[in-house]
Amino acid sequence: RILLENQVDWADQNAFLRADVEWRFETFRGMDNHSQGDLRFRDVYADVKGEQFDLAVGQKRVTWGKLDELVILDRVSPQDLTHFVLYDKQERKDPALLVQHQWFGWEGVQLETVFLPVFQPSEQDFFGTNWAVFGHLKQAVAESPVYTAQQKNLVSAISVQDDEGVTSRSLKNSQAAVRLRGRRGEVDYGIYYLNLYYTTPVLKERTPDGNLVKRFLFEPTAANLNALTTPGVSGESLRLTKAHPRVNAAGFDWETVWGLFGLRG
Repeated sequence: RILLENQVDWADQNAFLRADVEWRFETFRGMDNHSQGDLRFRDVYADVKGEQFDLAVGQKRVTWGKLDELVILDRVSPQDLTHFVLYDKQERKDPALLVQHQWFGWEGVQLETVFLPVFQPSEQDFFGTNWAVFGHLKQAVAESPVYTAQQKNLVSAISVQDDEGVTSRSLKNSQAAVRLRGRRGEVDYGIYYLNLYYTTPVLKERTPDGNLVKRFLFEPTAANLNALTTPGVSGESLRLTKAHPRVNAAGFDWETVWGLFGLRG
């Protein structure tokens, strides 16, 4: 992995332009993988600073919350889950198009607002890789001699598709989040309000028979596969949708020092 961090400063304007480029290649010894070289932009945004504010516009990663690997309040940036959680959370994060405003009008208190004009889901594979949600299930069924041609065709036809109503480039899918940070005595704290979509999808069936498809995917037993051969399980039933529910949530984090120990939550 090679990361090139590029920044152009305009000191007299208290502004800068950042454009990071990353090249990544993964290969795993002894594993059947199809990783290829990947060249892409990471953080690409303009930033302007004033006496009481900091304004950033562009494609950027945002880190909120105090828990390193748990996604509780740290929900602004989508993640690259094409290798599941092989990499830590900061490496998995993908930048999102946003406007980020930080205000420092009160002493010791910071108000941060993030607006995302469109929704960008996390990257995730469902079939065909070692890291996919359902691994090589389709291939395993297709190559097994114990299944009938009908069963193999049904499993091959199962697909997972985007919910175009959520992933379309429309302001109706815009999101926002606010964080108030401050210090009280020896305790740093943050108060959050989030109006965001879940970036990782949940699978939603299109017909009642779609439940049979989901049951087989999550528990691929012979009995559940046999259930797919019932009349009516075809077409729309074999197509599942990636649903991204919208979340309205409030949260709180804190951090302090107690003797030789650091505490946070």
